[in-house]
Amino acid sequence: MTGADPPHELSDGTPLVSDWTPVRIIESPERLGHIRDALATYGDDGTQLPPSSSPDDGSSDPTVVEIDLSGLNERLEQHTSADRLLSAQEFTTLVTSLIDGDAAVEYDTGASSYARYTFAVDLHLAQSYFDQWIAAATNKAVDAARQPEPTESSLVATLPPDADPVARQAVDRTDLQLQTLLNRADDIARIAAPYFDPDERVFEAIVALPERGVETRVLTREVRPAHGDPDTRAAIDRLRENMSASARDLFEVRDLYEKGPGGQEEAIHAKAVIVDGSRCYLGSANLIQTALTSNFELGVLMEGPAVEDVVKVFDAMFRRAVPV
Repeated sequence: MTGADPPHELSDGTPLVSDWTPVRIIESPERLGHIRDALATYGDDGTQLPPSSSPDDGSSDPTVVEIDLSGLNERLEQHTSADRLLSAQEFTTLVTSLIDGDAAVEYDTGASSYARYTFAVDLHLAQSYFDQWIAAATNKAVDAARQPEPTESSLVATLPPDADPVARQAVDRTDLQLQTLLNRADDIARIAAPYFDPDERVFEAIVALPERGVETRVLTREVRPAHGDPDTRAAIDRLRENMSASARDLFEVRDLYEKGPGGQEEAIHAKAVIVDGSRCYLGSANLIQTALTSNFELGVLMEGPAVEDVVKVFDAMFRRAVPV
């Protein structure tokens, strides 16, 4: 409104916004649209400044109008479907940005606070700035929607019985957290464990999975007769023996272990427990007594989108393995 050329323009000659603070403070493109529409009503009803107060040459300019916080809020209520009125901070942010972009000036400064001042606003220029703010807020909202929710994680550990009490208090126990994780499964549980002989609590939690209708997939190693590990094979057999016939239909075990002329060629080494595709344990602990009670083992509990990638890897290896 000082008549100075704007420092930047869009391709069609429209001045480019120089202050994007309203997008950060108000954020909602819908709210910014309501404010723009309320502001436009000043031009619709012929509201304008008197000739002596108009900028530059003193002539009456129907695009320059007088606004204040209470008047703009009245128009928001009367002419839009806005469910929130402007706060003093939001109004101050808007007019400050309009002034910075040469679309407004302070008109009546006799009030006790800046938010209660009256401002002269160039409607055409202000509408252009609002359009740019709305576009930016819309893009910001779209980008935010595309961002995955963060994955939450927490540390778990197995420590020797006589470990420092401070260390024990710093982390949750692996065995208890695995039991809790398995008990939370509703649809499917995926278990990767090279060696398999869990303590009673985890054993009972695994047996209970198919009994309550949870599909259970176990990926382990050396349980085929040709090159079986007797302890792991016995643990798998014991799990099946403790299940009802109907539950066994939901319990599937596969063996990922291959030997060649030179010895082992591939085998499972990962340790993971994944439930419902949304929560999992990844860590060093095998599902054997010592790893769950007296070894030094570290692991991480995860919940969130990253678990989907763990599922993809597990399923690929499960398909590769041999049914037992």
